[in-house]
Amino acid sequence: AAQFARLSNCASTLGLATSRTTLLEGATVRNPFTGHSGQMGIAAVRMVECGFTGQHDGPGAIFTQVLSDRFAPECVIDALGSHWLSTLGYFKLHPTGRYVHAALDAFDDALHRAGDVPLQPDDIRSIDVRAYLLAAMLDGQEIDSSFGARFSIPFALATRIVHRHTGLPAFEEAAVANPSVRALARKVRVTEDPAHTAAYPATQRCDLTIHLANGNRLDGHCEIMRGEPERPHPPAALRAKFFDLAVPLWGEATATTLHAGLMAVDDIPRFGTFGATLAL
Repeated sequence: AAQFARLSNCASTLGLATSRTTLLEGATVRNPFTGHSGQMGIAAVRMVECGFTGQHDGPGAIFTQVLSDRFAPECVIDALGSHWLSTLGYFKLHPTGRYVHAALDAFDDALHRAGDVPLQPDDIRSIDVRAYLLAAMLDGQEIDSSFGARFSIPFALATRIVHRHTGLPAFEEAAVANPSVRALARKVRVTEDPAHTAAYPATQRCDLTIHLANGNRLDGHCEIMRGEPERPHPPAALRAKFFDLAVPLWGEATATTLHAGLMAVDDIPRFGTFGATLAL
């Protein structure tokens, strides 16, 4: 316990003061944030092993004086030992920021209610999206990079309509430069619905209305996004996503071996040996 306390005190001072605006602007400096945190976590362990010490109550000091203005220790240990965040993982099928997915689900719901009618860009006069705050922030219409495209609801809906899918190619530079996608993104308006914000994170509500050029409208709704623990993807969809990503890197044979191993990871006698053939 004493050693872990020293670790917490050391690790708390090694974090980054990051900006959420980076993803809204499509700034790729955001990409190393997670890797840096992992590296600093390992560094903190090594520091404690070497005898380094940290400020007394480092987390309390850092989160009340540097990175934030309040820290509630009781929240950190609430339901400790009975509530496991590792069981609440979220699986993404779309290569976009998580909050974009509610709008994509609402769009699919609108098409489904209309009998899965195919839509052409010229069929659409405008699209209105009402979402919770974190989703409503992703309202950029003028996108100039593949990275920025992943954090824009207008772009995600536009490329979904033009390309009829949301795979990786629909968010690459060629898609960003596509005049039809760019023009359609300008027709998508995203606003916050305070009621949806109040209901978040228990639900990820989003309402979407497609105004058609012929005067009709299509309405869709998302209550809980697909991929959330309360609404999991079917295993076949996850398997397909895995192979979509793995085959271009490793080829069919290695991807199949990797998938089989990971689906029975407890049976792998030596993980280092198993992973030795997977280097890119």
